[in-house]
Amino acid sequence: MPFFTLSLRTPLSLEHMPADPGVVGPTPLTIGWTGKQSHYTLAYDVADLVVTPGEPDPVIVNPPTGPGPETPGVGGSTPGPGGSVPGTTPPPSGTVRPATPPRLSVSSRVNPVNFRSTGIRVRVTLPEKARVELYATANYKKKLARRRTKTIKRTITRKRVVTLPKGTTALRIRSSALGRATVGPRSRIRATVSLKTRFTDGRLVTVTKTVLIARSTKA
Repeated sequence: MPFFTLSLRTPLSLEHMPADPGVVGPTPLTIGWTGKQSHYTLAYDVADLVVTPGEPDPVIVNPPTGPGPETPGVGGSTPGPGGSVPGTTPPPSGTVRPATPPRLSVSSRVNPVNFRSTGIRVRVTLPEKARVELYATANYKKKLARRRTKTIKRTITRKRVVTLPKGTTALRIRSSALGRATVGPRSRIRATVSLKTRFTDGRLVTVTKTVLIARSTKA
């Protein structure tokens, strides 16, 4: 293992500090470390870095599609044909996943009467097919004593789990019994709608939106 040494200058004693604060002594610090080893090298072409004014940037897939890089010999093993060690399998080439996150659209205000009867209507936009979970939570102040209250986080809707295709889909999450007990016809509560998206490759992305459950201020 290689060693990395730092030359530090610290006070000679922390318990008995000298009268002169400038009295210091050399204190070397040695750290054992191992550099990161990787068998993959990012291949690129200098021509890909040239940008012509007025033309859009090219879309480059990284890593490139095709057979993965061969694993070099380790520990004195004799490389086989092509530079790979016999009995080893090169790692498969990867694919860049879409960078576009899922989008969640919710109305900024929901009437409490409508929430109790029909719930909350949302719109989900996905870049690809995925399994989603939708629900809404709200903070509720529970009265413990005459001057004491406790804030409790409650799930005020039923959790809806469904597989959606690519594109935009309109859904509705219904209020639960606990939600109807929390939100009255004249309540004013700020809730959070959560969208948990699980893609086919295992990625998990969570998006939240805030909605006010209250009556309209307009006459």
